Amino acid sequence: MLKSVFTAMVLAISVILPGFIVIAASVFPGSLRATELTRGTAHDAGVLYAYILGNAAILNKCSNIDMANEPIYEGVSLDYIKENASLMNKITNIFMAAAAAEGRDINSIVKEVRDRAVAIAQQLHDENPNAFLATCRNIPKMFSEHAGPFMHLRDRYPAEVQDIENWR
Repeated sequence: MLKSVFTAMVLAISVILPGFIVIAASVFPGSLRATELTRGTAHDAGVLYAYILGNAAILNKCSNIDMANEPIYEGVSLDYIKENASLMNKITNIFMAAAAAEGRDINSIVKEVRDRAVAIAQQLHDENPNAFLATCRNIPKMFSEHAGPFMHLRDRYPAEVQDIENWR
């Protein structure tokens, strides 16, 4: 019998560049059958999902505060989504399995992480609007060079990406 998979989700925040964040969701799963979902897989999915949503929240905030460059941020957002689509599909499948095992609605889990990412992006902006804007304006260069927060996930989190790709 599967016990709780998601018993708690804790968001740990690390600043990786002035004005940028990494949101790493730590998941503390209960007992699981190895054939269904491992502790490492659930945790790795949480880390990657929160990281991607953190970057998406920053991009959205940049679009909202720097309207003159909104098309640029929207373009980066679309490219970022395309670049990570396959991985996000796998992560979604892992979350669905975990949510089903616990009897939770996946939408509540997704909303919890998304709301936290948006709140953190807002907080970073509020703490230093000028630095935040300067970072926003550096996004196209960082994305095109796959630098900073836009480093390929396989390079930033090689073990986690491998774990997700090997799931099922």
